[in-house]
Amino acid sequence: MDQKWIGVGKYHLLAVEHWPESAYCLGTVLLLPGFFHPMCDLDYFMSKLARRLKGDDFRVIQLDMAGMGDSPGASTDVCLTEVRDGLRELLHRLKEEGPAPVYGIGRGLNATLLSDAAAGGMVQGIAGIAPYRMDLAARSFVRTSTAQDAR
Repeated sequence: MDQKWIGVGKYHLLAVEHWPESAYCLGTVLLLPGFFHPMCDLDYFMSKLARRLKGDDFRVIQLDMAGMGDSPGASTDVCLTEVRDGLRELLHRLKEEGPAPVYGIGRGLNATLLSDAAAGGMVQGIAGIAPYRMDLAARSFVRTSTAQDAR
């Protein structure tokens, strides 16, 4: 497990990177905690998931987005478009770095933003934990209650 800073847009974001112990790696998984939550969320769900994925031979990156957790920036300066665009840039970089394929797992609003950022085909698959349906034009959010609602 290594801590590192990843330059995305105008920010340097704090990340924790986990590499599998075997020489074989199935791909890269980006883990995003809930919006405004640190990567080591209160119930340590994402940290436990990171260890599990590492044990299943994936490279895992846990990330604090700008203004969240230990990454710089004020939470009052965070805008959804900037977060989404930063995710696009990061996913593109992860796809280039490898190992491919790249997957994403997000929680809450970050799951929705991850889904929107990945629409360009930069990831093989995405899982959302309690995502929101979002209409940026109407500036409205609806928390989904089941996986069926997330479609």
